[in-house]
Amino acid sequence: MKALRLLGLAAAAALILVAAANARETAQSDIPYAMIVRILSTDHYQVEVQNTQPSSFIKSFDWTPPGGLTVVAVTGAEGGTCKLDGSGGIACTGKAIPSTCDGCVGGALVVDFTATGLEPTYANGFWTYYGVVGGVQITGTIPVEKPTFSDLPICNKGEQSTKAHLCVKATAAK
Repeated sequence: MKALRLLGLAAAAALILVAAANARETAQSDIPYAMIVRILSTDHYQVEVQNTQPSSFIKSFDWTPPGGLTVVAVTGAEGGTCKLDGSGGIACTGKAIPSTCDGCVGGALVVDFTATGLEPTYANGFWTYYGVVGGVQITGTIPVEKPTFSDLPICNKGEQSTKAHLCVKATAAK
């Protein structure tokens, strides 16, 4: 079990390194999420989709397992709700908050599930563990609405705001 946990950490670290290398090659706006797949035990897995996009919430995603892995059941979710999608994958809905800056990570949607296939094998005194990545497709986003202060008109030059006629003073752009 300890070896399996270490493998999960190594797999997660490898995915993070690959994502970081790809992030350097691609503009931030081209990378709306980061995906981490964890092997929790022989048949228990976790997929985490983190929002790295500062301009939108992640509302939903579909995760498709790699060949050879069959999802049996969704056992839990954080940040939303997830279910089997009827075609061998997992569909999740929720609301992962946007990141606060380029290169930052916002909220995440996490799904725990059980699956069969790709179990480690033991041969010639060594365990062989098979990587699990799969594919993720963001299926819904919600754009961040920038606050506007258009509820009051801008005062004309020399005009003062009064109870009878409210207005705001225009400020010069810097």
